[in-house]
Amino acid sequence: MIDVLSYGLIVLGIIFWFWGTLPLLGHRSVLFKLHSLSVSDTLGSMSIVLGCCSKFLGNGLCWC
Repeated sequence: MIDVLSYGLIVLGIIFWFWGTLPLLGHRSVLFKLHSLSVSDTLGSMSIVLGCCSKFLGNGLCWC
């Protein structure tokens, strides 16, 4: 169950990363492009980190 959750979070993070690059192709202002890119990159990175942490902690590899 933890594997499904961790892989789901990692895939969700990758989707956020690619979703954030789509506004770069548009004709809006530079500030709008930077804002959407930074928000989606932050959400994607957090999802990937949470997915990796849940994967490692679910396997019993705790560094505490």
